[in-house]
Amino acid sequence: MGSSNLSFFLTHILVQLKFFFLNSTFEKHSSAICDYVLANEVPLYSALTDVQAECLQLFRLLDSYLKKRTATKNKMHGEETLGIPSKFVYRSLE
Repeated sequence: MGSSNLSFFLTHILVQLKFFFLNSTFEKHSSAICDYVLANEVPLYSALTDVQAECLQLFRLLDSYLKKRTATKNKMHGEETLGIPSKFVYRSLE
């Protein structure tokens, strides 16, 4: 996580915590946001470049594949544990 993303994340958490301890009225929320912005330098949001966005999509796809692989391995182990695994099911999982 980049430092600007971390800063945004921490800012979000701090504002949420302050809201939690205050009554949830618009005036108090806007006052809390104003107090935070006046006390801290808040970085401007910068959108991802095309390359960064594509990398993020590829990493999410890779994560999806890894989860499916793990699920398949677990299913194969479960079939083996049953004692008499179905040959059709086991072969389809390989």
